Amino acid sequence: MDQPKIWRLEVFRNGHVEFALWGRERIAQKFNEAGPWELIAFAIAEYIQNFVDLIAEIQDQFTISDPYLVTVSIYHAANLCLFEHHRDSLGIAKPRSWKEGQNLMLPPRIYFAEQATDSVSQRLCDLFWNAFGYMRCPFFNANGKLALP
Repeated sequence: MDQPKIWRLEVFRNGHVEFALWGRERIAQKFNEAGPWELIAFAIAEYIQNFVDLIAEIQDQFTISDPYLVTVSIYHAANLCLFEHHRDSLGIAKPRSWKEGQNLMLPPRIYFAEQATDSVSQRLCDLFWNAFGYMRCPFFNANGKLALP
């Protein structure tokens, strides 16, 4: 039996790009069976960085100079948890849950082709972490580069 597709990438003639990922297992895990689904923080940051890099490549290849609009959404996000960084060596941390509705939908942001992809990714990740009440995404170093564990 064929495996169902768990992701979709569409690039339209007008430069519109959509990436959709189905299945919580790609972005979340259960630390224990009784516990809530916990977002894999570094995976979220990496998906966002890779998507922004893809958009920049498309802009370069097709000489698109228009600004682009980027948003991040997670459907059926109610009660998903996010740890600011990760659990400590004893497996202890205080997660924050999404309780503001069924879906987490960040407001769209406009970016211009000349902006560095790292700064765009960092801003989007910071917005995502802000949705859970954290100040910023911890996976960017002092130079604004993604630095995964």
